[in-house]
Amino acid sequence: MDSDWSFCHQKLFHKSKKDLPTEDVAHSLLHFLVVAKFYGVTRTNKASRRALADVLHRLDAEKNWGVNIGSANTSLHKSLLNLDLYDAPNVNIISDGGELPFHANTLDVVVAQEVLEHVEDPFSLVADILRVLKPGGVFYCQVPFVIGYHPGPTDFWRFTKESFHFIFSEKYWNLEQVGPSLGHGSGLYRILVEFCAVTASCFSRYFYKPVKGFAAIICSPLKLFDLLVPSNQASHRIPGGYYCVVRKK
Repeated sequence: MDSDWSFCHQKLFHKSKKDLPTEDVAHSLLHFLVVAKFYGVTRTNKASRRALADVLHRLDAEKNWGVNIGSANTSLHKSLLNLDLYDAPNVNIISDGGELPFHANTLDVVVAQEVLEHVEDPFSLVADILRVLKPGGVFYCQVPFVIGYHPGPTDFWRFTKESFHFIFSEKYWNLEQVGPSLGHGSGLYRILVEFCAVTASCFSRYFYKPVKGFAAIICSPLKLFDLLVPSNQASHRIPGGYYCVVRKK
């Protein structure tokens, strides 16, 4: 095994793994009540959920396997290995994703939801995903468009509708689906919450977090406007994010 990797307790660890940041109890409670229940909750639309379900359905076949990059502690499918920067009970591979520990042409499915914006070189990651997918294998990807800076632990990129045609070259990929995963309501919501918090912090840096929490709760009904996206021809202008499904040629 490469010296950058180690195997312990039925999990694969890369040297790039990180420990979860420590937080005081008050901050953790605030995070749970506000971020986890309001600001951080994004309900993707029906089209993106259906697209993901169709991709995961490929794993129901015998001996089909995949990997969920940036999985956190989720568990989308029993045949989907979970890769994340931080260790958690459902995580199988602890790594920054810069080096995928799979042989070429071995996986049927790769999933990456809200991951590419946190990767310093997303083109290299996409190239490695292309390497590990079997011919005909599918990559399901979700990325943000209108959303504030959110380090996790880094934040580098935003993606437009046209960017998928650039990232996924026609030479290697068939681009099958592209559409908003979060509508203009979520886009406005995230920016408005940050606007309120940043404006408050102009008077005192201590105002940023409490005002952000308050704004996250008060402004949350704006996300209901996402329901109008399917009938809106201009939905690509300020969506909260996009999803795409690409197939390796």
